[in-house]
Amino acid sequence: MTSLPIDRNNGDRNNGAVWRVNGSGHFHVFMACPITGLVDPKRHELPSDYEQFIRELYQFLRFRADRVFLALDREGWGKALMPAEVCTPLDFAEMQRCSVMVAYPGRSFGVGVELGWASALGKPIILLLEPTLPPSPLVDGLFCLPGANVQRVTVGGPPNLATARALEPELDHALSRLAGTSGERVRTDSVATAP
Repeated sequence: MTSLPIDRNNGDRNNGAVWRVNGSGHFHVFMACPITGLVDPKRHELPSDYEQFIRELYQFLRFRADRVFLALDREGWGKALMPAEVCTPLDFAEMQRCSVMVAYPGRSFGVGVELGWASALGKPIILLLEPTLPPSPLVDGLFCLPGANVQRVTVGGPPNLATARALEPELDHALSRLAGTSGERVRTDSVATAP
């Protein structure tokens, strides 16, 4: 299967390609990443490089999916963190609706919980892993569960904008592999018009 091209010169980064999983007609991504442990408690901000890394991957996925859920976006990129009794049921409901999970776990307990939800619900998972930060044995072993569909993508550097952009072709390839095993890739043509 071929990768979807990325054209940074116009807004149509997926050239009209839309992913469909399990014949659902919709491709919804649940994107998970560390939040609480990285937000500065006084300024309510993320480290700049990390925020750029996550924003770039989020935008990349938004051009490839009908919908992308990212709790960090819902919570104002650290400025409006929700209490546990509010965010937990909301996040779980989003997990139930999603087609695939894309997870950058880092050392986050929250992402570990979300990976457990995805695994228990039989959701395909794309794990974005750093070679210098090996996952726990339970995360590492998700692929061996019956019916599991786990794709691993190596993050080749520190979380920043350049690393995210370098990661995009591999993430695209992982989406292609998932579409080849759990659904189909449907191409819809769109015409870019000049302003």
